[in-house]
Amino acid sequence: LFTGRPARAGVAPEPVSVIADTWANALIIGAADDDMAMIESLLERLDSATDEAGLQVQVFPLAKADARRVGQTLESLLRGAAVGAPGAAATVAVNVDERLNAVIVSAGEADLKRVGDLVKQLDTDQVARIAEIRVFPLQNARASALATILNDVLNTNPQPLGEENPNRQSLLQFISRRDGGEDLIASALKEGVLIVPDTRINALVVSAPVDYMGLLDEVVKYLDTSSPQIAQIKVFNLRNADARQMALVLTSLFRLEQTGTADANDRSVQYTLVRPAEVGGTGENPGVGAVVNSAEEHALTVTVDLRTNSLLVGGTEHYVALASQIIETLDSSPAQERQTAVYRLRNTRARDVEVPLRTFLQQDIDRITTVLGPNAVGTAQNLLEREVSIVAETNSNTLLISASPRYFNEVEALIEELDQPQAQVLIQVLLAEVQLDSTTELGVEWSYAGSGNPTFNTGTDFAIQEALQNFGGYYAALSGSDVQVLLRALQVDGRLEILSRPQILTADNMEATINIGQRVPLVTGTQVTPQGGTINQFNYEDVGVQLTVTPRVSPDGFVRLDVGPTISALSSSSVQISAGLEVPIINQRTATTTVAVRSGESVLIGGLIGSTEDTRTRK
Repeated sequence: LFTGRPARAGVAPEPVSVIADTWANALIIGAADDDMAMIESLLERLDSATDEAGLQVQVFPLAKADARRVGQTLESLLRGAAVGAPGAAATVAVNVDERLNAVIVSAGEADLKRVGDLVKQLDTDQVARIAEIRVFPLQNARASALATILNDVLNTNPQPLGEENPNRQSLLQFISRRDGGEDLIASALKEGVLIVPDTRINALVVSAPVDYMGLLDEVVKYLDTSSPQIAQIKVFNLRNADARQMALVLTSLFRLEQTGTADANDRSVQYTLVRPAEVGGTGENPGVGAVVNSAEEHALTVTVDLRTNSLLVGGTEHYVALASQIIETLDSSPAQERQTAVYRLRNTRARDVEVPLRTFLQQDIDRITTVLGPNAVGTAQNLLEREVSIVAETNSNTLLISASPRYFNEVEALIEELDQPQAQVLIQVLLAEVQLDSTTELGVEWSYAGSGNPTFNTGTDFAIQEALQNFGGYYAALSGSDVQVLLRALQVDGRLEILSRPQILTADNMEATINIGQRVPLVTGTQVTPQGGTINQFNYEDVGVQLTVTPRVSPDGFVRLDVGPTISALSSSSVQISAGLEVPIINQRTATTTVAVRSGESVLIGGLIGSTEDTRTRK
């Protein structure tokens, strides 16, 4: 205050020093005489006596308002009051006694009066906005769905397009056109409303301000009366089309699921359209026809009455009209006559033609349905025309065909192509085996008899006495009174050639097998009976020449062959597998390969050259 005062007549003001002594609650001031008189006058005014006894405490009991809320309101209003300190203004303190539902205020007389007037205004049951609870019964719409729509529209703040505050108050208007052509406008300020659906009575329970109810009433009435979702049932008596075939077409288009049985004794078969929301649920399907007010659960139901050749269609107005258009178009078309024929096959078995042809035609129908979608109404007639019946009669090797005239020639062309004669292949295989054998045998056998008739015998590498009876060769014998000598020499040269040329004729891409040889029993086990006898167990094995070949003729003139020749023969050796039981050894040569060769040419597929030398000497 004194530092910022202006100078007088160009003379600088005298400085003023002020020091506060908080312990003594006093001010120590140093100033000129004139300034000191002014300071004393100011201090007398500022240090006027503050009557501590002026603080009063009063209890304000509340009859209608909540004490805690009133206390919070007072504290927020009086938050800027001075904090009590020596020499400061009186402090306003607010406390709440929830037990008495009262507000306790400590303040000066003037503040206390002002707080008392404020408490009287807050302790009242009169409010500016009155909320109302009303029940809106619904006739057509579902309560849960309508409640979701209204909550999204009325209780969701829109995203601002600019810097505008989305919480700013706005006015809602609902405009509806009456039958007379006049517009009815209902408006209300946008405020928070509470909308709860009651599914038991199909109604909406709404809590909102009174002036809001008019707008809600108009919106609910409009949404409840427009496009009622009531199921319809319509019967179609078919004159030209077959009811079961028509149901299959509708099933393919709308992706219906069969909910009834399809036995021959049943008079009706039912198909139901399952909505995506139901897929993956509990899996329960009531399997009933269209029922009033159930169109949301089953939008389309098709039931076939085989006795009257009729279709019973139930569902929403949209789906019934869609199915009606398809049925009437297909049933009124005179081009649905079927052409039937019996096709006798010449080269291929009937079953081998029926299976691939049926698979091809079914995949063609599935492709059309997948590409155009389940609601492709314009393709229904095309799908029905593409239905082809094919039955194979194996005894006479014939096909029974029933198709529309438009596609009959196409099916017949496919059958003729599948019945083309297959190329035949003659395969000749040369199996050659050459065996060379050279054997040289030389030995001597002698005996000596001394006094007392002792006899000593020696042997060679072969039994000469026995060999003389069975084998040729050169031999000489020398006999005396005491000594006997036998000499024998033999040389054998052998040459064995085995030449097999099996040939077999087979069709293209057909496996052929030729087996030339014997079936030899081979003992696999022996059982000794209690009486001492034996029981042998044996299996027959093929021994000889076996050939398995599968030819595949290519358009470029090559023949691809899967060849598997096998040559087996009994050897002169045997193997003892148990006491007193020997089985022969089977020599086997096998080759398996795949080759490509031109017609009339030869190819070498394998071979083996082996040599064995065995020299034995006994001394």
